Amino acid sequence: MWLLFLVLIVVCLGSGKVGVWVAAVIAVVLALSSVSKGTGMIWPWPKREPRKINDESFPEWSDGSADLGWGYLIHARIVAEDWVLSRWGRKAASWYAWVGLLIALLSFCSFLVFEAEALFPHSRYPQMAASVLLDVLFIASLGFLAFSFKKAKAASAKSAAGVIREELHGEVVLLAQWRTFCGTVPLPYSFWRYARGLLPVAGWAYHHFVSDGHLLALTAVVGVAMGYFAYVMVDLSFDVLAAVNGVEVCPCRSSFLARLVWESQFLFQRHKPLWAKFVSWMGI
Repeated sequence: MWLLFLVLIVVCLGSGKVGVWVAAVIAVVLALSSVSKGTGMIWPWPKREPRKINDESFPEWSDGSADLGWGYLIHARIVAEDWVLSRWGRKAASWYAWVGLLIALLSFCSFLVFEAEALFPHSRYPQMAASVLLDVLFIASLGFLAFSFKKAKAASAKSAAGVIREELHGEVVLLAQWRTFCGTVPLPYSFWRYARGLLPVAGWAYHHFVSDGHLLALTAVVGVAMGYFAYVMVDLSFDVLAAVNGVEVCPCRSSFLARLVWESQFLFQRHKPLWAKFVSWMGI
């Protein structure tokens, strides 16, 4: 949503250098925000100050023994990781993560090239570099998606509903503990977790069919989107490598546990939209 808001701002400001600098400032702010969110991901997690509820002091979690509910979420994260790895296989998951890091590098380079193209519109070198780089990124992204279709899945792997109800005591328990400690995960956000994978395709299409050297601010915005996609792929690859190598991460930022949480919401509502059925069929 913030990308659409940024496009709207650029349209209002015009296609000149003002829009370029606005996009650049927002890119810096987002980068600093992403770095700040990265703290505390790996054990030991930072302790939190006690909070007061109804004039009583309730110390929040600092480790798995601090609260039974938090211990349940730690167990749920482990179960979620084992469930995903049982479907992918550890070796395939490791390759998946390293290819994701390669795509992140290509996407970050695309961000730099788009920004150079916006700042130096009369130079042909950024455009030439963008053509080659985006073609490679486009092919790599399609290969990454094809791997999700082609990879072998263990026939004995349970369904998400089976894991939630047999190992995590049901969707109501999982949703209650997640909302208590981590907050809510709205379903549109769950959809965006997967829809943002189309960003490199959008960047490739923009460069080949829309960019004409005059939409400088919009070019800068597309560059910011590519930089954001680089962060997404690093975050995804970090989660996979952490699961493969047994690195403990905070349950509230585990994409594997979040995957079971939105599945629990569909089970609770007794309705699963078409996009979620497609993602489940792919095995991600």
